[in-house]
Amino acid sequence: MLSILLDSKRSPEHFSWFGAIELSSIKEWATNSRLECPEGLLDFWSQTGGGDCFESETFFRPTDQPSNAPYFIEGDDFRSANDHRLKNGMPSVYLAFQDGSQLSAIRRSDQTYVVLNEKYEVKGVFADFNEWYERTLRTEFAERHGLPSLD
Repeated sequence: MLSILLDSKRSPEHFSWFGAIELSSIKEWATNSRLECPEGLLDFWSQTGGGDCFESETFFRPTDQPSNAPYFIEGDDFRSANDHRLKNGMPSVYLAFQDGSQLSAIRRSDQTYVVLNEKYEVKGVFADFNEWYERTLRTEFAERHGLPSLD
């Protein structure tokens, strides 16, 4: 199971998901949008539909279906979030999936998770979704929010 999902089960007060989406719907949306996304991100999206966590982090909602969650706001969807960043200089080689204390994206060429700085330069590279979460958001927020060790 993904570490972020374990954390959200143990400490649900820190996670507000937009709502699960059938994996087949997400894959159909990705195919129709000509997007390739790693399995870890697809798995995460199917179980959460994106959402907010901690006090500042947003995972963009995939597909073109809005969420009924009261904290879902305009721009929290994948397409709007990426269109905005592309207009502001993000190279099209990236697909942003999370923003807050950092901007996280998938590098299209090799399906690698990356963290980008404000100039859209890579400042961190991660092999999979768990490594990305554990070395970024979890490292920053776990102690402050009393998350238990992953051991």
